[in-house]
Amino acid sequence: MPQLFPNVQLAEQDEERQKLIGRHERAKEECRQRGSEEVLAEFERVCEKSVAVFNCTTLKLFREIAGGTDLFETYHDLERLRIRSERPSRHDWQKLRPQAEIELLGGDQHLDKLHYAAVSLDGIGLDSYGDCTVTLSEEMISHRASCFEGNSALIYEEKHDFSECLRSSWRERTKLCAAKIAGRLDKSMTSVDFPGMLLRKGANQDDDEFVEVHAFGTMTAQTFESVAVDSSKLSREKKILWKAVREKLAKNEIKVLER
Repeated sequence: MPQLFPNVQLAEQDEERQKLIGRHERAKEECRQRGSEEVLAEFERVCEKSVAVFNCTTLKLFREIAGGTDLFETYHDLERLRIRSERPSRHDWQKLRPQAEIELLGGDQHLDKLHYAAVSLDGIGLDSYGDCTVTLSEEMISHRASCFEGNSALIYEEKHDFSECLRSSWRERTKLCAAKIAGRLDKSMTSVDFPGMLLRKGANQDDDEFVEVHAFGTMTAQTFESVAVDSSKLSREKKILWKAVREKLAKNEIKVLER
């Protein structure tokens, strides 16, 4: 049996799986009592085909994909490049993100290894993080991805503890997603309502709601399934960058979607 990646190994511990199964069973029972069990079942069928997406800026894609490095930087890679000229405003991400990752991974030996995404039912991501939406190839991440019930950094800032939070392997994400949103389902809903319930855009990043995906290890353009952008909203400068990105993606046979 191949060695599990650290984040997946933690998600598949008996304690975590029993917590996940228990919450999932309670969610099903609550839906049954409200008469929305069929809606939950339909949500789970839709969720089986969900994808992992992340948003980033056109400039970031240009620098890392079209610029020739091919290696996609983690949060910590970028943080080391920043020059701190002022005190953090609301969140001190320089401290908060590493603290949350240590809690997530049980130590600091694997910092710099996580890439973040979100579970999406329709391939649409959170534009508060950038104008380009990248869909990750399931074949490339399913064995090294785990899921967490919300924004791990903000949850850690509030609770300093993940003992009550749900995590899962990628293959069991449907249970986690169902447990997260079941309380908001009602029998009048259809599959059209589901994407915006699971991934909800707020006024800013702090208000966004989503199931977080942690993909462990190296990420390159070959990890992408597709990249989407609303080119009509790009400035003249960004359109120049996007053209270079699009050409590089096409050479790597990665789908480009322009809305």
